[in-house]
Amino acid sequence: MSSLQGELPASAVGMFHHAPEQDGVVVGRQVAVDGFIEGLLRHGRRHRIALFHPERQRPQGDGLLQDGAGRASLHDRRELAKIDDFRFAAWHDAQFDTFTPFALRARARAPYPVTLVHHTLSYRELLHDVLRLLLAKPHRYDALVCTSRAAQRALEQLIAHVAGRFNEEHGTQLGYRGRYELIPLAVDVDRYRPADDRAEARARFDLEEDAFVLLWVGRLSLIDKADLLPLVQAFAALRAGNPGRALRLVCAGTERPGERFGAAVADYASHLGVGDDVRVITDGARFMPWKEQLYRAADVFVSPVDNIQETFGLTPIEAMACGVPQVVSDWDGYRDTVVHGETGFLVPTVWAGCQGEISAGALLSESPYDHLALAQSVAVDMRALVAHVQRLIDEPALREEMARRSRRRAEELYAWPAVIARYEALWSELADEARRAPEPQRRGTSYATPDYGGCFGHYASRALDEGALLALSPLGRELVRGAASLPGHYAAAWQHLELGLLKRVLQGLARADATGAPLSLGRILSVLTKGATEPGARDVVTRHVLFLMKYGFVEERTG
Repeated sequence: MSSLQGELPASAVGMFHHAPEQDGVVVGRQVAVDGFIEGLLRHGRRHRIALFHPERQRPQGDGLLQDGAGRASLHDRRELAKIDDFRFAAWHDAQFDTFTPFALRARARAPYPVTLVHHTLSYRELLHDVLRLLLAKPHRYDALVCTSRAAQRALEQLIAHVAGRFNEEHGTQLGYRGRYELIPLAVDVDRYRPADDRAEARARFDLEEDAFVLLWVGRLSLIDKADLLPLVQAFAALRAGNPGRALRLVCAGTERPGERFGAAVADYASHLGVGDDVRVITDGARFMPWKEQLYRAADVFVSPVDNIQETFGLTPIEAMACGVPQVVSDWDGYRDTVVHGETGFLVPTVWAGCQGEISAGALLSESPYDHLALAQSVAVDMRALVAHVQRLIDEPALREEMARRSRRRAEELYAWPAVIARYEALWSELADEARRAPEPQRRGTSYATPDYGGCFGHYASRALDEGALLALSPLGRELVRGAASLPGHYAAAWQHLELGLLKRVLQGLARADATGAPLSLGRILSVLTKGATEPGARDVVTRHVLFLMKYGFVEERTG
């Protein structure tokens, strides 16, 4: 087993390492996943971590391994063909892949738990993920990790919805037998911490030292994040109610190409006469490297989220860790993290049972625009938001007490050491249960293993059988003599060819060529797979022979 750190002990936890998204939009899911891996490598104590990357997306391993303090290793995903070599204590999927982890485990001799953590739950496409989860037949020692109580309730209802409808329509008895676990997301409390000197933070973002600053941080999207125009209305009311105070509203976040919601926020502020007091920052390069300083420059963090795509919310706990009181919607995961009257205030929201028509038409629409239609029927009580912010303006002592309580809560509940300890305790508990489990592994994923030969083999004019006689072509003889070369693109780009194996095929054919006798494919396979234990060894050799035929180095002889 090749790796950067050698063999892993039985306490290893496997994970996929996904390449970051490259569209320039910062989304909470990727921030959470990257933070989890970093937190696990820095603060984990019980387990070693095996990170598996796609062939062409190898991450920069040195930094990851350094964070892992000798407990991490990087692997090509193809190494999972020998899954038993890793002796996993658990497999964790941070991207809510409801199929691959179970399909991998079905190949292993010894059972081990699979844990999945969700992010957003509201996109229609997720219903197929739920169905795949049910078809994979999780065990009672598997777990779905939910980041908030609201998210857990939503996930339970999603699973019940899919299972109920599918069982009714297909006469099956699918159900989820695994566990639900409540573990929040976390932040780096060493990075996100109260300011030693707020003046420095304010100077970076050109904010006056005596101004009272309200801050929103998050993706700037009306479609599937939050409508900030009512917040601008609320800010205008605060501005009018405090004529002697310098109030500022800063909205910082990246945008999807073409959406331009940041410009809409700025235009609306100008329309309401507060354009000079509202600053919109959409260039991530201007604030992302110094995001903690942006929080430290603020007096209050505000987030009137109204969209069902939000399930937890990282930015309120980033603000919490920086000692900034939070005034946020009483909505989904926010009500778990923000303690009303202690770390900030929860602003009431109101909705009604008016979603049936959107649900019925979801098949013909796009999920983000369903989200927009739904969000536009969620009312956040902006009068309450104004009252809460006004209280924080008027009561500096309350603001300072909330800042202290916020920092303490972040350190106790939302720091990576505390959260990683909960994950490791869960993995150990589930691994013990898996070892004691009397039931054999259930395999519910074989339907999704493709049979390329059985389904598409008839595309070719004929199949090359093991009796086929093969010999070097004139070009193949030049290749053996060094007068020609192999095309190198495939090996470099896809890594599916083993140059050493190609060389062995050519050497065998060259020896046969010297005697004037061709070799049968069967003979080549017998020689080159002798002693091999991998189940697909003969297939691998055959594909290399066909590759040499494809480029004219080897030809078939008749008679």
